[in-house]
Amino acid sequence: MAKLSKNIGEIELQCVCCRRLPDNGFPGALIDGLQELRDLVGGPIYITSGYRCPRHNKAVGGVPNSLHMKGWAADVTVPFMDPAKLFRLAEQCGFGGMGLYVGRGFVHVDVGPRARWCTDKYGKKLELSKYLPKIEEERKDVK
Repeated sequence: MAKLSKNIGEIELQCVCCRRLPDNGFPGALIDGLQELRDLVGGPIYITSGYRCPRHNKAVGGVPNSLHMKGWAADVTVPFMDPAKLFRLAEQCGFGGMGLYVGRGFVHVDVGPRARWCTDKYGKKLELSKYLPKIEEERKDVK
């Protein structure tokens, strides 16, 4: 498997069920954003979901037009880092879509159109602005 950037490899983004990669590769903006996020974190980021084949996307309850199926999205986490803090860092990396998954411990990033959302561990939509004060307080610890 090839390296896509200094710290991001294809193996991290391949479909977890079939190990396939998207036919057209990954957009440079996604790889650059993930590398920038890793640099801001100052250590490893863990990509829990990158490319998804249609079968895997359906199995995990992904939406039918998920950007994961194009290789345009990734779900990321950092052990011992509050996902709200990771979300704030990811905002600095030029991603279009970003979702904060409260209670599930990860942040979705993609290179599609600009969108922001927040859900609880059951998928119920939450008001992201209710989490922003907490994010702002944690931002003091960054850099």
